[in-house]
Amino acid sequence: MFTDLFRSALTLCFCLIFNAAQAQFYALFDSLTAYHTDWEGYTAWMQFSSEGMRSAAPAAGSLEWRRESRAAVLGVWTLNIQMDFNPSSANYCSFRFMESSFGYYAIQLSGSSSDDLSFVLHTAEKDTILAAVSGYVNKSAVNVALRIERDSNYTFHIYDADSLLFNTTDSTLRSSKSLSVQCTYSSSRVDIDGLDPSLCPGTGTPVPGGLSMAQFLQLVDAVLASGRKIIGADLVEVVPGENQWDANVGARVLYALSHRLS
Repeated sequence: MFTDLFRSALTLCFCLIFNAAQAQFYALFDSLTAYHTDWEGYTAWMQFSSEGMRSAAPAAGSLEWRRESRAAVLGVWTLNIQMDFNPSSANYCSFRFMESSFGYYAIQLSGSSSDDLSFVLHTAEKDTILAAVSGYVNKSAVNVALRIERDSNYTFHIYDADSLLFNTTDSTLRSSKSLSVQCTYSSSRVDIDGLDPSLCPGTGTPVPGGLSMAQFLQLVDAVLASGRKIIGADLVEVVPGENQWDANVGARVLYALSHRLS
């Protein structure tokens, strides 16, 4: 019931501030302060400003942006990512800085756990975590600035500012066609059938012994008290009924949630 009532993942709000890549007689400089026609994917959600590109997605799902990039051996990539939602195994973003027909290398924030920074090799056969830093991601305020360098011996050097986080060597992929940003996220969802049937008699699956309105709000407030933010939510399974009682309760749930959004 508790899982059905409140699914704790949050709507995506993502910011990639700066990216630059150069290698193999190819250079790409994109400050992401203005739209470039080379970008493909969900470009309707790309909002540009002097601070960089920012996107706010309306519901659960995945977003992906991609553009051509030949940087590979001797490549340098810099990025700044801010996640205005709580990372978890279901809510994460990855910077796929080298993509080819054989797979990609990616820096992934969360996904395997809520606070890992992972360096991932993806091929058709499997995903391999080449390196990881546990506890790196600040779950309540995700803001990561990284620099990735690859030398002629196929060794990657990952820096946070000027501090080396780790080195890892892998020669599986030696060329690149593109780079991309991919985000996976789910929304905060309230299933009204988690409430006591006296509050929602018209719903499709009423559950005896459900939560009262006060108990539901206590759960929401406990999420906020933990330091997490709620920036979006939806309410489902509401059937108004003949006397509109379910609709009345549903409206009060939405009203209460709207006053708790960040």
